[in-house]
Order: sequence, then C-alpha cells, then structure tokens
Amino acid sequence: IVGKHPAELIYAWIVFLAVPLLTVLVATRRVAEEVKSGAAKYMLLRVTRLEWTLGKYLGTALLMLVGLLIGAVAAWIVAAFRLSGADIPALLPAMIVWSFKAWFLSLAWLGLALGVSHLFKSGAKADAVAILLMIAFSVVPAILKGFGSDWLGGASLAIVVVGDPTESDVWIEDASVASTVLLYQAEDMGLGACWVQIRERYNPDGVPSDTLVRDLLNIPEPLRVLSIVAVGHKGMERKPFNEDRLLWEKVHVDTFKS
Repeated sequence: IVGKHPAELIYAWIVFLAVPLLTVLVATRRVAEEVKSGAAKYMLLRVTRLEWTLGKYLGTALLMLVGLLIGAVAAWIVAAFRLSGADIPALLPAMIVWSFKAWFLSLAWLGLALGVSHLFKSGAKADAVAILLMIAFSVVPAILKGFGSDWLGGASLAIVVVGDPTESDVWIEDASVASTVLLYQAEDMGLGACWVQIRERYNPDGVPSDTLVRDLLNIPEPLRVLSIVAVGHKGMERKPFNEDRLLWEKVHVDTFKS
C-alpha cells in the first residue's frame, strides 16, 4: 500500500468489505423469493434449471460490474471535489481497477448465494445460511492457519534452515536443497520429517514468520529463514505413492509439447 493515495485505499477497503456481503444478501434473498413466489416455476417450464441459474448468475454479475464502475466514478468525483492535488486524475483508473478486483472476488460469493437460494423458499433463511457459509469460508481458514504449526512444539528435533542473501543470489534454491536433503536423511534413518515453510509466511497478526523465528533464536542479520524441518518418530507409516497415478503427460522430452 506504500505510495497509494489515501482515497484510493479507502475506496478499496469499502468495496472489498461491502461488495461480497451485499452480493450474498441481495442475490440470495432475490432468488429465494422468486422460487417461493412461483415466478421461477414459470421460467422453468421454458428452460432448464441450469440455464435459468446461469442466466441469473450472468445477469447479476453484469449488474454488479456496472454498479461498481458507477460507484468508482462517483467516488472519484467526490474525491476530486473534496480533495486537491496533481494526483487526483490518476485516482479514477486506480479506483476502476479496484472495482474490477472486487467484482472478480465477488463472483465466487455470487455462486454461493445462488446455490443456497435454491435450497430455501424463505429469503430470511437463505440469507442466514449464506452468511454463515460466508463466515465459515472466510474466517475459519484464517483461524486454523494460526494453528498450522502448533504441532511443531511436539517434535523431537527442529532444524532451522537459513541462508545469506548477501553471499548468494540463489540462497533460496540452496536452502531448499538443504531442506530436501534433511527430509531424505530422516527417512533413511527411519524417522519422520516435515518441511514447515517460513519464508513468505505470516502469523494471524500479519507479522512475517521469518521475523518471529529470527527474533526467537537471535539469528543475526542478514540471514533469512527459509524453513524449519521437524524431525521425530513416525506416528504412522504412509504407503508409497502409486506410480500409476503419476502424471507422465507433464514430462516433456526434447521439446515442450502443449
């Protein structure tokens, strides 16, 4: 967000927060009430349910896009009227881009809303279920992600793999090779091992995992943490991967074949 105009960031925050929620509330109730009133039955005598649903999806998606674009222009007009500066003209294309991003994100929620609306004749019930599903898909994964590495505390051994970007421009590749060798060595010793990714990972508060590990272990600059390889006794013996399921069509010989 560095270098972005505050008005652009406020607009982006509003559309990303409001558009998915409004999509679920409006689309779910609208289709559920059409099913309840019998209006949908009249149309289903002429087209299949799939065709009717697809038409609803495309029509609603188009209306959403038009509404977002109009909202972007309106927000830009307000910003131009209330604010001053040479960067105001550049706000309009930036807001339009954010509108397209919010629209693309909302397409998945629109599909969820239409799917739920077919299950209930009550708009209120359809809204409630859709919102609960929205919370489940949005919030629960974020919560679970915070507990993704808790099991590391029970490992018998944890090896932190680091690299020095000032010494090698391929430190990521080198550290990855080292992490992989550790996995093979653990298996050769009859132990279990798992690669815990640290680089480009963040805790629920947005703090980089690399920073947390370096602070905890007093790892000096400019070293960077790529991974932690947890080693311990196996809780279960996994079966080897079935070679018949390997995607050999992804192996290309001599030249790449599409």
